[in-house]
Amino acid sequence: MDVAPSALIKVSWKTGFGGAPFEGPNAAIGGICGTAFALSSGMVLTASHHLDELWKPHDGFDDFDVWIGHADGSHQLLQNGCFEHFQGFDIARIGCSPPAAMLAVSRKAHEDVTEGLCLA
Repeated sequence: MDVAPSALIKVSWKTGFGGAPFEGPNAAIGGICGTAFALSSGMVLTASHHLDELWKPHDGFDDFDVWIGHADGSHQLLQNGCFEHFQGFDIARIGCSPPAAMLAVSRKAHEDVTEGLCLA
């Protein structure tokens, strides 16, 4: 593969009066919480198994944001509901802009694919 995966990034923070974020040590926590891949069609895919806990702050924190960062340096704030799960598979499509460089895995249109192999 000649293209690096994209990163799902979640940051949670503590807030004070009026919802203003606290500053200083231990006021925020987070980091990479998953990866994603952009196919040549522009579709961005990720694993579904980590998405259940994604849309709430880390324990002990008040607010959060979820971002996708691509290897080309582009990034986008993600909103709840931007994932489309494929029932029966551990895969979800992310409703976000793809990076400039995308992974070409097949010349066959995705509508014509009837089976696949997942290597773990």
